[in-house]
Amino acid sequence: MRLGGWRVGVCVALGIVAFAGCWSTSAFSQNDDPEVKAMEQGKAAFKAGQYGAAIDSLKKALAIDPDYTIAELYLGASYAMQVIPDAKTPENQANAENAIAALKRIPEDDGSYHNAQKLLALVYRDTGRLDDARTAELAALKIAEDAETHYAIGVLDWREATEFARAALEAEGMRDDGAGNAQMSAIACAKIKEHNSPLVEDAITQLTRAIEMNSKYSDAMGYLNLVYRRRADFDCDDAAARAQDMELANRWEKQAELAKTAAAQPAGGAAK
Repeated sequence: MRLGGWRVGVCVALGIVAFAGCWSTSAFSQNDDPEVKAMEQGKAAFKAGQYGAAIDSLKKALAIDPDYTIAELYLGASYAMQVIPDAKTPENQANAENAIAALKRIPEDDGSYHNAQKLLALVYRDTGRLDDARTAELAALKIAEDAETHYAIGVLDWREATEFARAALEAEGMRDDGAGNAQMSAIACAKIKEHNSPLVEDAITQLTRAIEMNSKYSDAMGYLNLVYRRRADFDCDDAAARAQDMELANRWEKQAELAKTAAAQPAGGAAK
């Protein structure tokens, strides 16, 4: 089971208002149809964090009505909530695959498709399938543009670029210094630049768009700092270019800190 921010992320992906857990009042709560009753029981169990019970009830709803896509969405979410990031156990893998299977059964022309893609991206990301996570985020973005999806894609780009850069540096007995890695060999620099350039440029585009849509998005600003540090890897023996990228990185780091400070202040002025 996973709590905290990730749980809120699932609630947001489901389009549910988070209040004392995640829950929304069903428009069908007075419906006596057996599939609706099973669905309501599944939602109640999901709210209580009883994901096994939720799965049982949601499967009953789907056995009666295989096209009950909101039940399919909650079924996928119930499995997804049990996925532990990066865990390699058979149980974790089964939960991930069951979540993916349920969410993939939601057709593209269904109203739940956007939320299903957001949930798929979460599961793929937590199981290290970054390309699949990016594909799911892009599918969601085609339906509805929002700052959070642009941010998520930018973070995925940065994560893949960082993993590649660190592996290339480790092959030379180096650790990532977060400042352009000026001491790496020309071969390593060329290798990192070739692989990471598209990722870094896309990350800059995505994160910049996220900030355009939400000028107070401190997390996106913080990742722009990290992305420009990643771009500094490409400067190789060009100290001036590396200094310019680091200046941009530091600028975004400061902007992120200012945005976080402003967000922490009470409405109407600075904290006293």
